[in-house]
Amino acid sequence: MPAIITGYRVALAADKLGYPITALLRISTAEENCVRLGAAARALPEVLESHRVTGSDRLVVKVAAGSVSHLDEIIRELSRYGTVTVAIVLSSRSGTITRRAAPSSTAATPHSPRGRR
Repeated sequence: MPAIITGYRVALAADKLGYPITALLRISTAEENCVRLGAAARALPEVLESHRVTGSDRLVVKVAAGSVSHLDEIIRELSRYGTVTVAIVLSSRSGTITRRAAPSSTAATPHSPRGRR
């Protein structure tokens, strides 16, 4: 059976540590800039999460900044590799995945509609 628990983490209050601004940055760039963009994002200590995505954007990163001018520095650094679109987070909610009960014998399966036998 594959591992279900992949790790533990400590959740710190970034605002209490001097980083009151959280922002989501979407970066679109040419394919040839992706490796450099990814390396630049990994090198920034303000980057909390980084996601390679499909669509017109190449990367979505979540950052913590100490001020608007600090956020601007982060944006300018990542703008060297592509176009950055920014959304400042006003509030957040996170959740967990809960395991659902095993399907009953009349429940739909990937190969049959619900209730048909």
